[in-house]
Amino acid sequence: MNTQLQPAQAPAAHAENFFRNAGGIAIKMPALQRPVHEELPAKFPWIYGFEYDTSPTDTSFLALWTVLREDELNPIQGDEYKRRVAATRATFFGYQHADLLVEGQDEFPEFVKIFEEECEDNVLYAHPYVDFLGLIVLDKDRRRFCPRISVDDKKRLFRGWTWLDRGFRPSGRIAVAGSLIPFVVG
Repeated sequence: MNTQLQPAQAPAAHAENFFRNAGGIAIKMPALQRPVHEELPAKFPWIYGFEYDTSPTDTSFLALWTVLREDELNPIQGDEYKRRVAATRATFFGYQHADLLVEGQDEFPEFVKIFEEECEDNVLYAHPYVDFLGLIVLDKDRRRFCPRISVDDKKRLFRGWTWLDRGFRPSGRIAVAGSLIPFVVG
C-alpha cells in the first residue's frame, strides 16, 4: 500500500495539467488560527487591506505544487499566474503556516531541504521559494501580495512577501493543503 498526497479539493478539469505536485513532501500542519486583520498591519505598516484569507484552520498536510507545465522552463507573468491559480479548487496555506515553518525551521528538516537546491546558472531570483496563497493582502496602491518563504545567504529560512504581479518562476512552489489518500499500486 502506498500513499499519495492529494489537494484538499481536486483541481478543476480546465486546469490544463499545469497544477501539479512538485515537492515530493507531505508535512502534517497543526490547526492554526488565521491572523486577526489588525495584527498584520501592526507588524507590516505597508499593508492597507485584505483581499481574502481562505487558509485552512484545521489540521492538514502541506504539499508543494507548481502552476507550470512540465515543459515550461521560463517564468509566467502575473496575469497568467492569477489565471492558473483561479483555475484550481485547491486550498492554499497562509501567513500563520509560513510563520510556523520559519519560526520552527529546525523542526521541519524535510521542508528546509527544498531550499538547499543549488541553481546551476545562478540566475537572479532562481533560488527556491514557496508562496502561501491562502492570504492575499493589499498595499496602498492595491497591489496584491502573499506570504513567501525563501532562504538567506546563511541558508536560514525567512518569511517575506511575494508581489503577485511579478509572476511565478520555475524555482517557485505553492503551499497546498491536502489529505493523505491511500491507494494500491497495482
